[in-house]
Amino acid sequence: MPVLSQELIDQIVEWKKQGYSDDSIMQYLQSQGYSDSDIFTALNQASQRLQPAQGVEKEKKEEPQEEKQVDEVDTEELIEAIIDEKWQEISQDIKKIVEWKSGIESSIARLDERLKSVEQRLESLYKNIISRVTEYDKHIAIVGGELKAMEQAMSSFLPELNKAIQELKSLRTGSKDSSKKTKKSKKK
Repeated sequence: MPVLSQELIDQIVEWKKQGYSDDSIMQYLQSQGYSDSDIFTALNQASQRLQPAQGVEKEKKEEPQEEKQVDEVDTEELIEAIIDEKWQEISQDIKKIVEWKSGIESSIARLDERLKSVEQRLESLYKNIISRVTEYDKHIAIVGGELKAMEQAMSSFLPELNKAIQELKSLRTGSKDSSKKTKKSKKK
């Protein structure tokens, strides 16, 4: 942004002497990038330079008063322009804030929906796990009952089986002894 300088004020004084209005000067300076407050300050300083010194003829005094009245009107217009410009900037900023707020609200709504979906999935998963564990527990109880029944059956069956094995062993041992005796008697 250009800086307010003495050369600018001198240039404004020249433009005013050439008959340019404050409005046309203001528009030109705005197009050059000067801020409204800098333009307002420069126009006031230029107007003060153009006012005639004391002791000048009455005729010349009346002319600056008319010019002063015109400058006051231009100053009011300049102030209104500055206010309008600032109001537009504030309005645009407020619109940006409202748009940002709407975006945030929609993001929060989407997050809420996703959170509810995750909660539903977790609840479903929890129910499935509980169902499976309950089913597993039932199967374990059934298997446990079958093992006990098998244990009881084996406990009554094992002593008889053991006795039969012992008899077979003794028979086998007895048959080996008798076959050895027969072999020894044949050799003699």
